[in-house]
Parts: sequence; C-alpha cells; structure tokens
Amino acid sequence: MAKFLQSYGYDLILGAIAAIYVLMAPYTKVEESFNVQYDHLEFPGVVPRTFIGAFIVSFFASPLVFILSFLGFPKIYSLVAARFVLGCIILSTLRFFRIQIRIKFGHQVESFFLLLTTLQFHLLFYSTRPLPNILALGLVNLAYANWLKGNFYSALNFLIFATVIFRCDVILLLGPIALEFLLTRSISFLKTLKYCVGTAVVAAGLTISVDSIMWKKFVWPEFEVFWFNSILNRSSDWGLLNQTHSIHWYFTSALPRSLLVAYPLSLFGILLDRRVPFLVIPVISFVLLYSKLPHKELRFIICSVPMLNLSAAVAASRIYKNRKKTIWKLANMVMLALFAISAGYTVFTFMASYNNYPSGYALKRLHQISHPANVMGEEWVHIDTFSAMNGISRFCESAFPWRYSKEEEMVVEELRNRNFTYLVNEHPSVDGYKCLFSEEGFDRVELRQGFPPIVLVKRAKVYVHQDMKADDQLHKKWPGYGVDPQSSGGMAMESPPLVLMSIACMHSHVMAEDEEKDLGRPMIVTLMLKRTVHSLISQISASRQRMPIGRKKIVGNIVEASGLRRTWDDQIILNTPLMYLANMKLPDSSHLLLYMESRRSQPHGSLALLHAGPVELLYYWFYRAPHDSTTTSSTLATILTTTLSSAELITSVVHPFAEHIT
Repeated sequence: MAKFLQSYGYDLILGAIAAIYVLMAPYTKVEESFNVQYDHLEFPGVVPRTFIGAFIVSFFASPLVFILSFLGFPKIYSLVAARFVLGCIILSTLRFFRIQIRIKFGHQVESFFLLLTTLQFHLLFYSTRPLPNILALGLVNLAYANWLKGNFYSALNFLIFATVIFRCDVILLLGPIALEFLLTRSISFLKTLKYCVGTAVVAAGLTISVDSIMWKKFVWPEFEVFWFNSILNRSSDWGLLNQTHSIHWYFTSALPRSLLVAYPLSLFGILLDRRVPFLVIPVISFVLLYSKLPHKELRFIICSVPMLNLSAAVAASRIYKNRKKTIWKLANMVMLALFAISAGYTVFTFMASYNNYPSGYALKRLHQISHPANVMGEEWVHIDTFSAMNGISRFCESAFPWRYSKEEEMVVEELRNRNFTYLVNEHPSVDGYKCLFSEEGFDRVELRQGFPPIVLVKRAKVYVHQDMKADDQLHKKWPGYGVDPQSSGGMAMESPPLVLMSIACMHSHVMAEDEEKDLGRPMIVTLMLKRTVHSLISQISASRQRMPIGRKKIVGNIVEASGLRRTWDDQIILNTPLMYLANMKLPDSSHLLLYMESRRSQPHGSLALLHAGPVELLYYWFYRAPHDSTTTSSTLATILTTTLSSAELITSVVHPFAEHIT
C-alpha cells in the first residue's frame, strides 16, 4: 500500500479534486455540447468539430454507462461517468509530464508542481470538461513530457496531431517550439520535414475519413475552423456575448486568474534556472501570438498552464531551499501568504462556477416537483436558447412522460399558442403561463464593508412556467385542436339534401292516414340524430378529456388536424338514404325499426342483418377501402402512433363491421 501511494498518491490527490468538481457541477455549457450530445445535424454550430475525441472517451466510458443504464440510474450519471473518463485521460498525460519533471528537476520541484496545480481552479476544473481545447491539452502534455525527455521529434508529432485533429490554434505553439528546436540544433530541418509531413498527412486522413462520415459530407473540421477564425477573423462574431478583449487581456486577466500564485513565481523561475527560459519562451510566444485575435477566452490558452506551472515550481523550490537566509525568508513568507490567498480564491471561484449552470438546476427541480408518475399524459417542456446554453443537455432529460423541445427563433407571444406544458426560459413572465419558480445564477462579485469583504451576487436567471390550463383537460389544446367540433358533427350541416329528405319524410308521416303511418321513417331521422350527437359527445368531448391523460394518447409533434376526416358524418350520410330506401322499397320492411306484436316480426335481428350486410358492405368497399390511407376510424378517436408531421399522419383503423359495437 505504501508503494502504491508513493507511486500514485499525487495522482489520487489531483483526481479527487477533479472528481469533486465533476460531482458538484455536473452540467455543461454550450461550448461543450458538441462532444456531449450527438445532435450535430440538427444543431451544426458555426463550424464543424471532430468526432475522434468523443469516440475515444465513449469507448472507455461505455462499460460504466452500460452498468449505470442497466441499474436504472438517471442519464446525468452517464455524463458524470464520461467526464470521469475524460479526466482520467487528461490527468494520466499530466502524470507523464510530472514524472519527467521529477527526472529532470527533482522530487521537490515535482511536489511544488503538484501543490501549485491543486491550488489552481481552472486546470483541474477544465480537465473533465468535454472541450476540444481539453482534448488537445492531453496531446500537448505528452508533447511537453517528450520535450523534457529529449524526444524532440515525438514532441512535434504530438503537437501536429493536436493541431490537425483537435485545435488548429495549437499551431501557434507548434511554430515557436519547432523554431527553437531548429535554432538549438536539437533537430535537423530535412528530418523534421520528413517526419512532420508524414504525421500531418496521417492525421488529416484520419480526421477527414471519420468526420466526413459523421457529417455526411467531405469535411476537414479544423481547416474550416482555421479559415473561419484566422483568415476571415470572425471568431468574435460567435464568441461569448460577442465580447472582445484588449491585446493584453491574456497577460493582465486570464493568466493571473488561472495561475494565481504561480504567475509571479513563473516569471521568477525564468531568472533562477537557465533551463527554464528555453521551456517558457515558446509558451509565452504562443500566448502573444494568440493575443492578436479579438475574441479571447481562458480556455484558448489552457495549454500554456502546465509549462508555466513548471517554471513556478522551480522558483518555489529554490525559495523553500533557501528559506533560512534573510532575504529568502521574506520571500518564503510572501509565497506562503500567496498560497493561502490562492486557496481562498480557488474556493471562491468554484462557488461562482457552481452557480453558473442555472438552467440545469432548474430542469432538475422541475422534474422533482412535478411528480410525473401520477400523470398519464405527456409533459412537454420547451427550452429556450439561453437555457440550452447554460446547463441543459440531453443528459438532463428524463424518460416518459417527459418530452422536450429546443425549437429556436420562437417569439414569446407564440409560446401560448403551442402545446407546451412547461417553459424553461429567461423571461420572468409569459402570457398564458404561471411562473412556478426561478433559479438564480452567478451575476457578479461585489466588495462591501464588513465580513466577508467579497461576496458573490446572484440573481434570477432562469424561470420555469406552467401552462395555466394544464389541469383543465376539457379545455386543453392538445394536438389536433385546430378542428372545430361543430364543423364536423351532423348530417344537417354536411348534406342539405338529406335534411330535405328528412323534412319530407316527417311531413308525409304527419299527413298520412292513421293506418298508413309508418313510425319507422321518423325513427330513422331520430336514430341518425342520435348517432350524430353520440359522435360529437363521445368522439370530441370525451376524447379531449381522455386523450391528454389516458394511455391512448396523441404523441409526437404539435399538428394541425384540420385535414383529419370525420368519417362518422360520411357514414351517417350513407346509412340514412340506404335505410330510407330499404324502408320504402323492400317488401314487408315497414315498421322494421319497431317491435310490433301484431306483426310478430323480429326487428332487432333483421336490423342487425341489414346493417351488417348491404349497408356496411357498400360503405366499406365503395368509400372506406379507397380512403383508408387518409381517413380515421369512425368511432374511435385518432391515435397518432409516431412523431410525424401533419402530412405523415398514421392513424388507427377499425373495420366497419366492428365499429358500432360500442
């Protein structure tokens, strides 16, 4: 056990801190979404990205994901497992770099390298985030390790792979390092050209072959990124809130926040060890070259942090060794104070980052308070662009009855006309919806008198709304509500000739002599009206009550059902003249609908035979059979079985011989 801790103790420390970050903040931002959820064809983004990194992480994470899915854990645990795997990959490359530090600079420098890394928030926090920058960081760590080891060609090859596949901007680091190797005669130009060109061709062929299949077109993702960002210089058009920074922002803001105490120590380390400048100058050149682009983010230069930490560790080791000397004693006290300040700042920064995913927490809370197990219908949630960018991914979604929509470019006024049970968005109020709760997010840092002197200010950023009619099922606008029930119910509305026929029959019955009166004819009108009313009540009102909460429910997209044919009207129209003709023309058919003791007839059996015979036969073969592809069942409500557009409706069909059983 002691030997194990001696070999892997440092890795366990770094891994434990990274794991805490993952568990406390498991959600992802929009820039991580590509490597998290495979919806690239639906939401392609500004520029394409490679799938190779996601495939590697998925390969190693798949056993964990399978076990979690088999045990019934929510999908968010699969995301946590994938981030754990990514963190292990990145930290293993950092371990290789750290071992080379120990070999070249000694155990004490390695210990300070570990201490500085643990006191910094961003490196370990980002090490588990599925960003292209982090995938490239793994290869850069391997390049740094081979650089310290003296394998210069291997170092260049790793940087080429990172440049061609994951981040084209790594070329800004590759250039200064290759130039230094050439100037110091560590490599020869011809041999470098031979190895590097071959590596670049292999890497380009790999990414083109894989990504062209996934994107369904010929594409080299990082070349398109390079063209968009560097040649067209349009990176600031799609940056975070389209923000741009001054040319010195990396040196005056990003590096001080990411390195903390290591920032001044890294500058001091250049002066204390003559080996350090050859390692640090190419990295500083990388940051300088990157400063030319107007859009700047800390993650863009995250590759520079490990090497700058090495320089800082060299300075910290020298200060610690000479701590008993007068001048060095003061430097040691200042360094210890900076260590404490760095630790406090890291905790403070983590608290801010924890509150930086408000929509993820909002959706989780919605799932907890809505109790969908007691709801038979579907719960539709619309997620706006702001919420999708700040914590929500497909891993946050739950199974049935939850359904989600991320439809973009939808104005607030349109939401009330759509079939959404809940809204998760940035608007405090939406017409037709009531606000259930709001979720606060990090807003700013504020200085104040008293303790603590620095506080995190939060404000409501995401709001969750519920449809006001969600509990009123009779008036709920379920898909298909566009059809007016009154427009499709009743032969009087559909066929004026039948109305005239009914009026004529009623008139003839009234004017006929008593012995000639046939109650069968007015009963035909009565029965048909009864069927019309029955259709309206059971097929529309009852369906509107049952469909949103029952098992036979409409699923899929919101559709306008104006094209759905109400075939019970057509069947009533067809049955009515056939019954009139049978009553008037068939021998001994009068009084067929009544039970007359004097005639000793069996009207119920005759009526059943008549209805199951010519009426249904004619109706089915002359009308229903040619229209089964577009019509619905006469007596059963429409059931959409899949998520289709209104032009691709799939409906249930009941054979007409069985339609009147109910």
